[in-house]
Amino acid sequence: MKGETLFEKMTDISDTYIAEASLTSPVKAAGAKRKPFASLSHALSSGLGVACICFIVAIAAVVGMAAWGRMGTAADPAGKLSDTSETNPLPSDDYRFSFGCSNVLSSPPSPGDQVCLETWVINEGAPFTFEGSSMGFVPTAALVHTDTGYRIQGNYVTTKDIQRITVNTGDKGMVSQVFVIPVDAPTGIYDLELSCCGESEILPRVFTVAIRTHPDLTNLSFGYEPFDGFAIPGDRIEITTQVVNEGAPFTFEGSSMGFAPTAVLVHKDTGYRIQGDFAVTDDEVRFTINTGDTGRATQMFWIPADAPTGEYELHLSFADQEQVFENVLTVAIP
Repeated sequence: MKGETLFEKMTDISDTYIAEASLTSPVKAAGAKRKPFASLSHALSSGLGVACICFIVAIAAVVGMAAWGRMGTAADPAGKLSDTSETNPLPSDDYRFSFGCSNVLSSPPSPGDQVCLETWVINEGAPFTFEGSSMGFVPTAALVHTDTGYRIQGNYVTTKDIQRITVNTGDKGMVSQVFVIPVDAPTGIYDLELSCCGESEILPRVFTVAIRTHPDLTNLSFGYEPFDGFAIPGDRIEITTQVVNEGAPFTFEGSSMGFAPTAVLVHKDTGYRIQGDFAVTDDEVRFTINTGDTGRATQMFWIPADAPTGEYELHLSFADQEQVFENVLTVAIP
């Protein structure tokens, strides 16, 4: 499936989520405000990016993760809170959680796309204990349309074990959330609702869903700059990518940095996907991409702690074209 495209600027997004773009020379490849203690059931109603960091055919990626046998549906991921611990009682009004999201999308997704966001929750209060998955102290997530309340539930890979877990003060639970945006999802601005252990918070204006408009392009080539090619779970890596217009000139409207490829790392055996992200400028211009013009971007990939080890392909795409580079990255535990 094609990756998300880069024709439109990211509109109405908080400056908190926009980073400086980091671009390097090309090498062409061979080939809400807090809502304290909101009902968890409200957070679980369906309509989520480590990652990082989501992305061939939307439904195909989710099916692939499910086939891996570890797909969570954000249904009570923190397990059952313990009511028997004398030293670690249940969370109460004295408990505090903070929530966050680290991914910034390079362009607005469209209905039918898949998006990955890296999310986290931090226990800023007293320790407590619960029973559930060993990675259960992570937030559930939902995208909420600001005008209609339309919700898109996030999903993530989780373990099946059941353990008694103590969450200490300062502990941070991170997970990559996958959101499949239905083809009939309303366009416009979406907030991100994160919840854990009965508390929730709204991160406003995370991104805009927009209808994609682009020319019919058939003569694009892709490449990336060779790099170390090795990572361990929990790492963050950077890959400099490029797209070249080998065909006729075309024009589009969007960020002046919008002519750059979408990038996804895909595990060869499971289809597990890690979305690349890069920052774009906030301007909106209409400009022409001439024959031979090259668009480059340094993509950031957050390798989740639970990412499967093995070989990863690099999928680069722009508009309706995609090119796959095999054996680009090896993820292994030293």
